[in-house]
Amino acid sequence: MGSNGLTQRAVDALRPPATGYQCLWDNLVTGFGARITAKGALSFVLRYVLDGRQRLITLGRYPVMSLDTARQRAIQYRAKMVLSSEDPFVDRYKDIPTLNEYSQTYLNGYAKANKRPHSIIDDECGLRLYILPTLGHMRLNTVHKRDVAALHYSLADKPYRANRALALLSKIFNLAIDDGYRVDNPVKGVKHYNEEPRTRWLSIDETSRLAVVLKADEHRVGGLAILFLLATGARKGEALNATWNQFRLDQKLWIKPASCTKQKKEHVVELNDYAMSLLAELKKDNPSPYVFYYSRLQSRLKDLATFWQRIRLKAELPNVRIHDLRHTFASQIINQGFSLEVVGELLGHSNLSTTRRYAHVLSSTRKAATDIVGKILQETVQSTVPSPQSQ
Repeated sequence: MGSNGLTQRAVDALRPPATGYQCLWDNLVTGFGARITAKGALSFVLRYVLDGRQRLITLGRYPVMSLDTARQRAIQYRAKMVLSSEDPFVDRYKDIPTLNEYSQTYLNGYAKANKRPHSIIDDECGLRLYILPTLGHMRLNTVHKRDVAALHYSLADKPYRANRALALLSKIFNLAIDDGYRVDNPVKGVKHYNEEPRTRWLSIDETSRLAVVLKADEHRVGGLAILFLLATGARKGEALNATWNQFRLDQKLWIKPASCTKQKKEHVVELNDYAMSLLAELKKDNPSPYVFYYSRLQSRLKDLATFWQRIRLKAELPNVRIHDLRHTFASQIINQGFSLEVVGELLGHSNLSTTRRYAHVLSSTRKAATDIVGKILQETVQSTVPSPQSQ
C-alpha cells in the first residue's frame, strides 16, 4: 500500500478468492484491513494480539460501513487496548443479540415483508417448538456448526421438521451476516435428512365416506368448501379468500388474481359443472363479497382446520390432509389419461420451468379434463347422499 494506507480504490478492486478469504491490510493502522470471502462478502476487520492471544474481529460490512468509519473504529479500539488493556473483542460482541432476541427481528422485519402469512406462522412454530428451546439463549456470534448439527440430530425422528429448522436457521444467520453480527453461516455443511415424498389421494370409496359425513354435519359451508376443493384442485387459501368478482360464471371461469396465488401470477381455471353447482348453492342468501360466507357467524369462512379434523376422523380418514384433496383432483385427471401438462395448468403449478412446458396446452383440453373429474365426483356424491342441506 502507499503512504495513504488502505484506499477506497483498493477496497473496490478486491475480488473474491476461489476459496476461503483474502485480506488487504492497511499500513497506517496496525492490524486494520479489508477482508473478502469466496462468496463476495466484504468486511473491515481488525487483527491484534492481547495477553498472548491473537484475535480477528469484524468492524462492519462494506458498503454499509465506510472505509473512513472503519478506520476510526479501529483506531478507537487500539487506543482502548493501550490505555486500559480493554479487549475490543469483548467490547465489540457484548451487545450482540441472542438468537431468541434476533428471531423477533427476523419475524418482524424480513418475514413480514417477504413471506406469506401461513409461512410466517410456520416459522413462528419452528422457532418456538424446536429452535429457541435449544439455541435461543446463545448470542448470534457464539452459535457453531456443531450446535446446529446437534439440534438437527435431535430431530432425526422428524426429518421434515429437522430440515425446515435448518432452512429457517440458515435464513436467520444470513440476515445476521448482512447486519454485521457474523461473517459466516454455521448452518452451512450440515446435511439435510432424506425426505420421502408424501403422496396421498382419496379412492372412490373414501370419497363416498367423506360425502356421507359432510352431508350429516351441520356446518353446511364447511362441507361445500371441502367439495369445492375436490372439484377444482384449488389450494385452501385460494378458495377461502375467493370473492365473487373473481368468477365469470357465464363462462365457467375462475380468474385467480396474482395476489392470491402461490406463483404470484394470474391463474385462469375452467370450472366443471359440479363446481358450478356448488357455487350456485353457495350464492344462495349470501350477502358477502366472499364465496364462503358462514351466515351463522355472519363472517366469511377463514379456516377449515378444526372442521377438517372432525370430519376426517368421522370419515375414518385420519391420515388425510386438506392438501390431499388437491392430490385427489390431480390423480383423477391422470387416471383418465390426461398428461401432467394438463394437471400443471389446472393446478397453477408454481415451478416456472415446469410451467413453461405447459404453455402449449389448449383451454379446451383443460376443460375436458376438469369436466371428467367433476362428473366422477358428482356421481360419487349423488349416488351416496344428496347435496348438503341448508344450515
